[in-house]
Amino acid sequence: MHIVKKLIPLCAVAASLTGVILAAGPASAAPVYAKGGTYQFASNYTDGSSTPFLVSNSPFSYSDASQSLGANGVTLSAKGSVYASSGVIVDLGKLSSLFDSTGNYVAPAVTGTGTNFPKVLYNLYFDTNGNGTYFGWGSHDPYSYTAMNGDNAAAMGDVNSTSSTADFSNFGGQASTPGGPALAGTMSMTDVKDAFANRTDGGTIDPEVWAWIGVQTTPDQTAAITAVDGHNLVSTYAAPVTGLKATPGYTSVTATWKASSAAKNYQVTVTRRGSSVPRGTSPATVTGTSCRIGMLNKGSTYVVKVLAQPAAPGQKPTTVIFTTK
Repeated sequence: MHIVKKLIPLCAVAASLTGVILAAGPASAAPVYAKGGTYQFASNYTDGSSTPFLVSNSPFSYSDASQSLGANGVTLSAKGSVYASSGVIVDLGKLSSLFDSTGNYVAPAVTGTGTNFPKVLYNLYFDTNGNGTYFGWGSHDPYSYTAMNGDNAAAMGDVNSTSSTADFSNFGGQASTPGGPALAGTMSMTDVKDAFANRTDGGTIDPEVWAWIGVQTTPDQTAAITAVDGHNLVSTYAAPVTGLKATPGYTSVTATWKASSAAKNYQVTVTRRGSSVPRGTSPATVTGTSCRIGMLNKGSTYVVKVLAQPAAPGQKPTTVIFTTK
C-alpha cells in the first residue's frame, strides 16, 4: 500500500528569511487590460492622399487613428489635419431586437468618459445580404474595406441622442436591388424595419446589425468607451506576481511576494521537481502575500508557483525553485 504525503498549506505564517530564494518574475506591476468580447477596432488613417478604412481584432496604433485598452475601457483617438476616425464595431443583434415591446427604436446604451465623449458618434451597419458579416474585406488582419458587398449603412448621430433617424446618404455603394429593402436618404428606424419586412427578393427580413462607435477629426477628439448595452469592452486582470521569494525549511517552505495591482487573491502551488506526477496539493487560495506549505521532504527540490487572480487568459504563474534543508 502506498501512502501519499499531502502538502499542507499554512498560509500567512511568519518565517525566517534565512536561505531565501528569489524569483526574477515578470517586471510589470500594472494591471493587465484585455479585450472583452468579440467586437472589432476600426481606423480611417492618413496614407498619403487617401484614408483607407481598416478593421482588426486588435487595437490600431496609427499616430492619427488609434485605440488603447485601459481602466476606462477603449480609448479612441483621432487627430491630424487630414480626416481620420477611430472606433469600435459592436454586434447589436438582430434588427428586431433594437425595438422595445411598444415598437419604439431603442438606441444602443453607450457609456464612456472624457471631455469628447458627448461628441462620440455611431453608425449602424446592416447585414442586408445575410452572409453573417458587414461589408466586404480583404483576407488578412487588419482587414481592408473593399466594398459594401450588398449591405447597407446609416449615420445615426451622437451616442447621447434619442433620435431614431437613420441617414443613408453618408455612405456610397448602398445595396439596392429589385425586391430588396428600399433604404435611401433619411428614414426613421421604424421605416427601416418595415423596408426589410416588406422585401420580396427572398433575402433576410431581420438582418444582423452592428454599431460603429467612434470619434473623428475636425477637431481632434479623444474619448473612452466603457460599455455598450451593459457589456464592458475591457476586462481588467491582476498584474503578474513580482518579488516572489521562497524561504525553505527542513520540511516546509514559506513563499512571499509583492501585492499585485487588481489582485483579489492568489493561487499558490508547490510541486516536486523532476517528478512526472506533481506531488503538490490543489492550489491554495490566499488573500495575503505569503503562504507556508508544510509536509515536504528533507533535501528535496520543489517548485513554488504563485498566480494572481483574476488571471489574464494565458497568464502563467511566477515560479521559483528551492531545495529544502
